[in-house]
Amino acid sequence: MATQTERISLIENLNNHLQSLEGQYVEVSESITHDLQRGHDRHCTTRSGSKFLVERVLWTMSGGMFMIYGAQPFQYSISSGQLIPSN
Repeated sequence: MATQTERISLIENLNNHLQSLEGQYVEVSESITHDLQRGHDRHCTTRSGSKFLVERVLWTMSGGMFMIYGAQPFQYSISSGQLIPSN
């Protein structure tokens, strides 16, 4: 489990990276599994993807969400509530 200092650092790093994407096209791809017994298996998933121009990135205190606004109009959110450090 990340300490509060580690979590703040993770959020700051993610914010800096997302801010650097403003003015660029990004592609978001997600897949959600439907069979928790098998883990993430591509045969039991729903997939979605989109590509959009990032106009601005904001972080909201309520729910700790990064809001990514696109030009189409498009909006994508990333929760910062469960970030963990990677090794």
